[in-house]
Amino acid sequence: MSIAQIPLESCMFAKLPRPAGSGRERHQELVYSFEAVLPLPVVQCQMAFVDIGEYVICCACRKSDLEPLRAAHERAIPSVLPDWLDSEDQAGVRDRLNLLTGDMQPLIQIQRRQLTLQLTTAALLIIAAVVFFVTRHQSAQWSEQSHAVRDDMRALYQSVLQPATGNAQPHAIRFATLMNQLGSTRTGANQSAENRLIDDFAELVAGWPEDLEAQVRSVSLDQNTIRLEMSVLDNERALSMLAYLSELDVWVVRSRDMTPAAGRVELRVQLARQSSEVTDA
Repeated sequence: MSIAQIPLESCMFAKLPRPAGSGRERHQELVYSFEAVLPLPVVQCQMAFVDIGEYVICCACRKSDLEPLRAAHERAIPSVLPDWLDSEDQAGVRDRLNLLTGDMQPLIQIQRRQLTLQLTTAALLIIAAVVFFVTRHQSAQWSEQSHAVRDDMRALYQSVLQPATGNAQPHAIRFATLMNQLGSTRTGANQSAENRLIDDFAELVAGWPEDLEAQVRSVSLDQNTIRLEMSVLDNERALSMLAYLSELDVWVVRSRDMTPAAGRVELRVQLARQSSEVTDA
């Protein structure tokens, strides 16, 4: 750290009683007391103060004398103290009487602070940019996932629900209504059997062959029987649907009926639980 030595003839000194209080009020009181003994206006001076016991050693220097030192030095202290300042630690007192502070702070400190501010600002901008792009990427992923979920739900509705008419309710409401209808067709007092039936039907729907584009017209359930009425595009798709239903582990096809209709084939199927003795309906 570069230290400038200010000649004694360029400095003004005073020894003042130590004022009470602290902080800004104490400093202001010292300035007023020192100003009373200075030979020039206080606005032209740069001051420094050091507490020594019950006294305060004051040092002042013209700002015009300090201005050239700001560019090359980080500190400026008196080269010596006057003889009438009987301090035992001359070097320590001089070192604490640094006049390059406040308005006269070194230019290198100002530049260092500005550089720190610029680097901090640049770092914050980089962080903000990274956060922006990461958030944008995550938002794009969430959007893609949302579209995928909507597509899956749309495919599920199309495979289970009948074609919508002009005044049809939204698919979600129609699907909930269908599930409520299924729940209302359950019979028997055995709760475990009811739960098993719902699980089996959920498994049937989960593996439903979407490419067959079957439109379910009605479903009825009891503990051992599922009756389905659906519409498919042609006989080939109807046979494919029957093949899928015939491969179920829990259920067996007990009856089936294929009837041609306007541009489609109406398929009616009765499934019975393999362990049951239910007769054909």
